[in-house]
Order: sequence, then C-alpha cells, then structure tokens
Amino acid sequence: MNTFEPEWHTKSKAKLVNKPHFMLKELFTNNSLTKRISGACGGAFSVKVLEQKTNRIFLSESLKLGIRHNSMANVRHVLLFCQNTPVIFARTILPFVHMKRSVLRLIKLGNKSLGSVLYSERTTIKYETEIALFTQQHFLFNYIKNNNTAALPQEILGRRNVYDLNGQKILLNEIYLPPYWQKIGKH
Repeated sequence: MNTFEPEWHTKSKAKLVNKPHFMLKELFTNNSLTKRISGACGGAFSVKVLEQKTNRIFLSESLKLGIRHNSMANVRHVLLFCQNTPVIFARTILPFVHMKRSVLRLIKLGNKSLGSVLYSERTTIKYETEIALFTQQHFLFNYIKNNNTAALPQEILGRRNVYDLNGQKILLNEIYLPPYWQKIGKH
C-alpha cells in the first residue's frame, strides 16, 4: 500500500472507514458543500487560497482522471471558512491534458469556491464519490497540518469526486477538518 496517499473507498465499501453513520452520510451527499457551509454559518463563508500552481499529480489522481501518471495539472489548495474558522481543506486538480477553453476561467477563481461554479452549471456531471481516512503518513494530512492553525486529530475524513464540466474532467478532494463536525456536520 502506498502510504503517501490514503486508500479510497466507494459507498459500497464505506463501512471499512469505521466512522459514525452521520459522518458517512454527510460525505456521500450530492449537495453543494459551499451552500451547506454558507447556510449553516449565516452566510459567513469565505475561501482562502493557500497555493495554486502547475504541478505533477498523485498516482491515484491520475488513475481516477484516466490520464497518464505524472501528468501536469493546475493544482489548487484552499481552505473553506465558516465564521473565520477553517472547516474544509480542498485540493482541486484541473489537468492540462485535453483542457477545454471553456474551463480556463477555473484557473482564475481566486477566492471564489469551485463549488459555486460547478453547481451553477447545468452541464456539470458528478461521478461517484470516494472517501478516505487521512493520517500523518499521508502527504495531504501533513500539508493541512502545516497550513492550518487548528490542531488535528490522528485521522481526518475526506472525499473526492470527479466532475465533468463541458467535457473537462476536474478532480475535487475535500477534507473535513474537526470544526466542520462541530459547527455544521451534525445539523
């Protein structure tokens, strides 16, 4: 098993993650996470870009997108905030392979959430959700730990989806930080 990345599970294998039902249900919802956070926080929702650059993507990401390993992509890391508290870390992969002109605007989102674009487009297709547990042996866990002021437990939950927007595949990883479950996830 590659310890750089977590093991991803579809809904049929979600019980392997061994987390409470309300958490698994939340991870597999089809609704916009941006709307969920904004609604639960009285509109006090914001996005902070941690990093956005051209980079090679992880093996599991290239497999999920159906592209060659070590492909280059626009990789964007952001924190989603509820009332000035980070609740979600998101990693977006926009591969350069077969990039469509119609999605170039996604590279210039700035402090706007990707979800606000994906869920406003009628042509967006969302593929099957996968979930994973992230621990200190995983790259993204340590990236979050180094870019987030809140302490992390030994493991955190995340999900990923491939979206198709006008023929362009986009991979979105969303990792749920502990304050999410305290402020939003149980409501």
